[in-house]
Amino acid sequence: MNELELARALYLLLAEEDQRIVVKKAAEKGFVVDGFSKNVSKAPPRAVCACMAKRAKRGGKYPYQLVLGAMAERRKINEENVIYHLAGEWMKGEYTHAGVEEYLKKLTHDKKETDNTVTEKKELEKEPQNQEQEIKNESTTLKKEIARFEQELLTIKEKNKKYKNTIQENKIEIDNLQKNILRQEKAKDRLFRQIGELEHQIEKVQAEKQEEIKRREMTEQQTAALEEQIETLMEQIKELELYRKHAPKLLCIAKTKNKIDIPGYDIKMVHEWDEIIKEDAVNGGYLEVWLVQKQFPYHLISEISECIGKRLRQFLTMEDLINTASQGGKKDDADGGQTDHWSIG
Repeated sequence: MNELELARALYLLLAEEDQRIVVKKAAEKGFVVDGFSKNVSKAPPRAVCACMAKRAKRGGKYPYQLVLGAMAERRKINEENVIYHLAGEWMKGEYTHAGVEEYLKKLTHDKKETDNTVTEKKELEKEPQNQEQEIKNESTTLKKEIARFEQELLTIKEKNKKYKNTIQENKIEIDNLQKNILRQEKAKDRLFRQIGELEHQIEKVQAEKQEEIKRREMTEQQTAALEEQIETLMEQIKELELYRKHAPKLLCIAKTKNKIDIPGYDIKMVHEWDEIIKEDAVNGGYLEVWLVQKQFPYHLISEISECIGKRLRQFLTMEDLINTASQGGKKDDADGGQTDHWSIG
């Protein structure tokens, strides 16, 4: 028996007043009977049963489910009504369905027996029979009752056996479910630990990323500063190149390895005198030629003086040259008195 058949059977077993109440309650949940939309409680049982088989609305319940639910709800108000009781038991779950079906069959059978007895009584009232016939009828009825009770007893035994098996199966199922729940709990704990580790790794990576961003920003700032410095240096180099290109040229002849730097002048240092240097000194375009006399022989000094002429400036030592250059070109005699004043250029 499916749920639609059960709903129809229970509904038809209700008294007329209860049928009207159940249909009205079901209508509040969306149950509709064709042709009785304004007053569904006046719909005949046959029409109500026909509408139970309609399709359910999208996302809603089937019409027979609404009727069955209404009967189950009435159980709270009328606990003594067997039909409401059976509807409520059926709604508990599949484990009650077999029992409800068995009881419904018994109830239907009893109702038929009662209807037959009422019919027989009416016939006896119309056509009275003798006492012997009455005894036979009573005997037959008793035999039927005994047979029915025996059948009920057998049914109850079978049901008890089935219930015991169901209980045992449920115990096994519960045990399996508990074991499964335990496994799931362990798996959940393991996943939570993994999530915690991953979150820690993510935080670590994010921190490293922030550090990397800071280092990158610092590097970019340093790179920008270096680029600015390089740009400045390049400008200075350009200025120096330009400055060197247009600076007056000086030739300094000295045995010492010291280098002379005077701002505004391009000074070339040589440490000997030969034909190549002589050619360079004469034709190299030098504004002046400085000669440090120390460690050069007299005849070489005379040769240099004759070759260079007025452009030659002579110093006894390198210290004398440096001191003269640091004083702005003033040359003093050995006694400390100023005997000559000259400026470069």
